[in-house]
Amino acid sequence: MVRQDLVDYIKKNVAKGYSIDYVQNFLIKHGFNAQEVGEALKASENKPRQDNNSLANAFAASEDKPYLAQPSQDQSRMQLKKREPLIVLLLGFVTFGIYPLYWLASTSNELRKAGKSAPNPHLLWLLLIPVVNLIVMILFILRYCKAIKELTNHSSVLLFIIFLLIFPLGMSLSQIEINKAVP
Repeated sequence: MVRQDLVDYIKKNVAKGYSIDYVQNFLIKHGFNAQEVGEALKASENKPRQDNNSLANAFAASEDKPYLAQPSQDQSRMQLKKREPLIVLLLGFVTFGIYPLYWLASTSNELRKAGKSAPNPHLLWLLLIPVVNLIVMILFILRYCKAIKELTNHSSVLLFIIFLLIFPLGMSLSQIEINKAVP
């Protein structure tokens, strides 16, 4: 059976000027079943909506954000990658500090996709600018620790202090916490 909320969402966003392909990719990217989305696309092209509930229509039309149910927390956590903390630690030493930057960018990106308020991994490019790099790194790690706290309720202050004092240990502890959240 076709989900009417998907059909309505598609119609609403196509009416706003988004292409059908964009809306389809957006829904699939955010955890909706590709088959359900395909059925809803066909239904949105074939039949006009026959819902006369004007209050619901006015509410849905006034929202700028999607009014569909978000994917479950388990679906968003599936985007997190499980890594061996000891390997993360060892690669940091073997690569003389290059892997930790890659690891920070990768895990920040995964946390962002999982809906956490992790920092933008592109901010790590600012580490190339002298003096600015210290400020950026402190702010980046602080926000990263807050995202880990959102994910696992681990103390962000303690993790931040560990990151500042012993960066490799902070990486390993963060990876352990991320691994706990991966289903």
